[in-house]
Amino acid sequence: MKKRIVVALGGNALGNNAEEQRELVRQTAVPIVDLIAEGHELVLAHGNGPQVGMINLAFDNPNVPPMPFPECGAMSQGYIGYHLQNAIREELLSRGLNHPVATIVTQVVVDIEDPAFQNPTKPIGSFYSEEKAKEIAKETGFVMKEDSGPGRHHRRRRGYSCDPPGHPSGRCRGRDRQGFRLRGLSGDGRRGLPDHPDGGRKGRFEFWQER
Repeated sequence: MKKRIVVALGGNALGNNAEEQRELVRQTAVPIVDLIAEGHELVLAHGNGPQVGMINLAFDNPNVPPMPFPECGAMSQGYIGYHLQNAIREELLSRGLNHPVATIVTQVVVDIEDPAFQNPTKPIGSFYSEEKAKEIAKETGFVMKEDSGPGRHHRRRRGYSCDPPGHPSGRCRGRDRQGFRLRGLSGDGRRGLPDHPDGGRKGRFEFWQER
């Protein structure tokens, strides 16, 4: 019986840099294409916590404008999807299979009243001394909390960890799969979009809980 199968890849399983990731997804593509060759339809989802951190750190330079976390999330989905899409496509072609592969940058909707906004818990970015962390908090308003790391009393920025009540990309992805039978590559969508009274949405720095 042919099935639609969802495959989830953890961000920590994608390596520590782009070169490692390319090699790891090349290996991952083999069993994925095994399933496609059996006639199953696959949808891939992936984590991106470490990758978002790496992108954010790349902009941690006083001579470079800071990159907001929602944009870091979008960038991570783009390059992870790029690597996965190429690896799967190459593995398909090596077996004489001509199936479409597409990457979709996704988002999730979070509740603007979620109590998690009052208690940021997700550690992100560099470690700082207590003195430096206080300086950053005063200048930026970031929440800086103690975290394990090199030395003692080191602190890191904290982000919000919210529950995801909705997925605004869902209907679009559904039409794609049914109309074109795309093998979708979906990011974990950690760029939260609180719904506002005017119907608009604005990216926020939060991480939704995967349950």
